[in-house]
Amino acid sequence: MAEEVTATKEKKVKAPKDPHALGEKSFAVLETARGMSGEFTAADIAASMNLSAQSVNGSLTALQKKGLIVRGEPVKVEEDGKAKFVKFITVTDEGKSTDYFAEAAK
Repeated sequence: MAEEVTATKEKKVKAPKDPHALGEKSFAVLETARGMSGEFTAADIAASMNLSAQSVNGSLTALQKKGLIVRGEPVKVEEDGKAKFVKFITVTDEGKSTDYFAEAAK
């Protein structure tokens, strides 16, 4: 009688990511946002980086999850005679803090 063999797959366990770690693009988006004044949107950040608004949205979502930026509620604005809704972005105190960057470098 043949012996029954059960195969098991080894699961690779990844180390948890550093909660302070930012990807290169997210870091650049945050630095751009930190340098802006007044009210600004994802489109404003993207324009200053020569990117599309869609291309910075992922980074903004990551920054928001880390508490580094806040996206406001949609606000109706008029642009070129057309009404549209935008979300203004604010860099939080933690996002402005140089301590955050020192912590991220560890």
